[in-house]
Amino acid sequence: MNFQPILTADPVIVVHIICGVTALIVGPIALYGKRRGALHQAVGYLWVFSMLFFAGTSFFIEGLAVFGGFGPIHLLSFFAIWSVFEAMRQI
Repeated sequence: MNFQPILTADPVIVVHIICGVTALIVGPIALYGKRRGALHQAVGYLWVFSMLFFAGTSFFIEGLAVFGGFGPIHLLSFFAIWSVFEAMRQI
């Protein structure tokens, strides 16, 4: 596997990838770990911040721009940010 395109990409894309992979890895740990434990809480906070940064950095990636600087994928980013805040409110 060649990581050269990732390492030479725009820094926003690198942060976007790191946050996405982090959320993908720690999500199941938060979901299936022991509830109310310190690990569950720490991993949960890491997942929340990773998802917020993951969705937030997508607004600075203009590769799929259709309407000005935004594209249809940015609707998913808005939904992800809203969902995280709604989930935190429900907790």
